[in-house]
Amino acid sequence: MESGEFVLVGATPVAFRFQIMARLTGSLLLEVRFDEGRMLVLDYVRNTYFLGPNSAENRQRLFALDMTPREFLMALTGRVPEAEFAQAGGEWIGPRQARMGGEAAHYRFWLDAHGLPSRWVKRRHGRELFRVEYRDYLSLSDAAGPPLRLPRKLRIYSGGEEPLLVLGVREFQPGLAAREAMNFDPPSGGDWRFEPLPGPAN
Repeated sequence: MESGEFVLVGATPVAFRFQIMARLTGSLLLEVRFDEGRMLVLDYVRNTYFLGPNSAENRQRLFALDMTPREFLMALTGRVPEAEFAQAGGEWIGPRQARMGGEAAHYRFWLDAHGLPSRWVKRRHGRELFRVEYRDYLSLSDAAGPPLRLPRKLRIYSGGEEPLLVLGVREFQPGLAAREAMNFDPPSGGDWRFEPLPGPAN
């Protein structure tokens, strides 16, 4: 499992850019940008890039996990927008449990004593595709109301007892995305070369 400094920037509509830096040197190793339709992967160690559709097949090849950008946002925030919950047939099935979705693919949520998710699972045709577990939450002050609570530690599992991804949030800077340009232009320069993702043809 790879580890290192992880920097994540979100933008609207749902789009993300994350960078992974080496633990000791702090040098940039990998950058991935993705939205609902596109994916750009920059490997700074090998000077290779991939630009293509953000499809289920490509997500599986890159992350060994088919998690859509909206599901990634759900995992990071521990939230489902009320309108999206209602549109997906969301319902409460107990004082601390909820579900949404249909028979083909559905989600189930377990909440803690504060009403925040302790874990949630995505299943398709009865088979668990992945689950997200929360270990801790951080509180962010909000002058307009009570503190906003967001996940501090989360783990994502996919068919095993060992987590596929472990994220620990050390710092959160709201509003940063508004100052960051999100683009999907491939790198220029003779040192960079296109390389397909591993697996079948993209």
